[in-house]
Amino acid sequence: MRRPNTSPSWRLPPLLLALYIVIVINLLESPCLVHAAELPFDIDSTPIHPIHERAQVTPLAALEISTGEGLQETEGYVGDFAYFERELVGRAPEGVATLKDGEKMDMEAEPGTVSYFVLERSETGDNDEKDEANVSNEADPGHSVAENGSIDRRQEQEQTIYISVNTCRQPLPDVGFVSDLPPQLTLYVSTSPDNPKPGPDAKDDLAAQPVPLNNGSTVLNITASPTTSIYIGVEAPSLSPGWKGTFRFEVAVSTTSYYHSYRGDEPFLFMIDTDSESALFITHNITYDTSLARQWADLEPDKIPFQMYVFPENAWGAEGLRRSFCGIREAFNVNNSAIKVERSMTTRYGADLPKAQFHVQGLERNKNYTGFLLTDGTDKFPDASRAVQETLGISRGGRVWKQFQWKTKADDSCQVIYNLPFCNNIAYAVPSSPKFASNSSALAKLYDDQARSYYDNFSKSLAQIPCNTTATAQYSLARTCDDCARDYKTWLCSVLMPRCESISTPDPWLQVRNLGALAPEARIPGLNVSGEERRRWATRQSRNKLIDEEVKPGPYKELLPCEDLCFDIVRSCPAMLGFQCPAEGMRGSQYGKRAGEGEKGRLMCNFPGAVVDLNTVRGAGTRVGVGLGMIVMLMGVLVVVV
Repeated sequence: MRRPNTSPSWRLPPLLLALYIVIVINLLESPCLVHAAELPFDIDSTPIHPIHERAQVTPLAALEISTGEGLQETEGYVGDFAYFERELVGRAPEGVATLKDGEKMDMEAEPGTVSYFVLERSETGDNDEKDEANVSNEADPGHSVAENGSIDRRQEQEQTIYISVNTCRQPLPDVGFVSDLPPQLTLYVSTSPDNPKPGPDAKDDLAAQPVPLNNGSTVLNITASPTTSIYIGVEAPSLSPGWKGTFRFEVAVSTTSYYHSYRGDEPFLFMIDTDSESALFITHNITYDTSLARQWADLEPDKIPFQMYVFPENAWGAEGLRRSFCGIREAFNVNNSAIKVERSMTTRYGADLPKAQFHVQGLERNKNYTGFLLTDGTDKFPDASRAVQETLGISRGGRVWKQFQWKTKADDSCQVIYNLPFCNNIAYAVPSSPKFASNSSALAKLYDDQARSYYDNFSKSLAQIPCNTTATAQYSLARTCDDCARDYKTWLCSVLMPRCESISTPDPWLQVRNLGALAPEARIPGLNVSGEERRRWATRQSRNKLIDEEVKPGPYKELLPCEDLCFDIVRSCPAMLGFQCPAEGMRGSQYGKRAGEGEKGRLMCNFPGAVVDLNTVRGAGTRVGVGLGMIVMLMGVLVVVV
């Protein structure tokens, strides 16, 4: 029998195949052979920084981390860069919105939630420029280069970060009466990457204590390295019974100044006067730079970067939002369809400097109101007026000024007029009647035309005076005919257009007028006037006959013109014109005195340009004036009859 062939030659192919399989398996399992992920840039074509080695990129699967208990493998991918820190190349955590330096972000929020934001370090500092400055050995003294070539970031100069939040919309009460203010948002801030979502459940490593918003607004500043990310959480609180709705708010972070601002010590506004259904306001002088005055004065109404918003007392409107720019504006647009605010620019009322003017209409008689002045952000200012923005301290997101209150007049016997062509410094409430309620321009024209007519007669008399003559022939070395004409016009307009107050106003320095419009048996509640007082000329009729014959108001009280208006015209005009002021005893019934030291803050007599600054008297910058008892024309010369 033949023995089988036991030569190894026929076994070689199976052995080679098995060996090949083993080698392949070992190679596939080797940690040294992997496919690299796609790089964010071409390393071979990227210049290497002089003080840094080329970035070494390794898969985390091949990175052995010693823990003292052996070697552990971690899943995922990490770039080990010598030039960049880990947080710089990291991305914002999921659910965190990225902010930009100096720009606001709008956000809707359900009650009981927290909204998260981050200003990444690339937004707060240019790291490349700082590192290159160190490499060139011209580094900022606050930076240093360590011996191993890396930057000691602990010595980087810290910068201030400005954070602001404004509530634009808030939950509303769903019951008839609420005694509490709406719930407020709360601001949380962290600068630690270990707490990228700060909030009520993540209070570790906060950069400051949590800050609840106050009346819809808050600001917070912190200091941080230019390479430190700023993490923000805004908590929308859960609602208690009696409230419903959601929140909408704006958040902004800036490295230069607060985006939103509020100033609680200054309303930046004067009240000129009010009547039963309107009120007139002007701002302070916007600029004292005469080169910019004309540019401001010529602004169209829709270009004026100031706006006024008004809310009735005890009416739901800006409650809980009194410091929020977007909150006040949105609340007014939603809740005050009957109130209209007409705005314009003016250079009247002293010094010929620009002011914003607001005529608020659609008000109700004898009612309290709250007003707010808002200034738009810097991008709304005229191009050549950045200096004004800097002087006022207006930020990019605008400013809310201090709120203020006033009350409308109780009856229709007074009406606000302004912007008169001739008596251009007159702006206050004058005696009126219901027939002019919807036609204030006709009322203003009636008064203004009368004043112009009297002034024309006066001008003819003044023309007979040798004004432009030698010094020895002039009637005064201190005053000229121009002074006389100016002071006479100011005086004339003031006395022909009495400043009107409601008959029920209790101030003792007011003069009762036009009681003759009442039936003999009629009585006014709170007004104690005897029969003898009713028969007096001063109380029975108006100072100006035109008022009783053409305007026909009801009874009213007059804020008397200031006595210095009379003194000025006597000083400024030639003696031959015959002007004189009443004697001390009689003068008190025809003229008022300005507030004394113990009465500051009260408007006790009238003069052109008189305004009310939250019940504080302010003048127009220069003293003007004159007033009278009755006017008659005699041979073309105006005579004061006392």
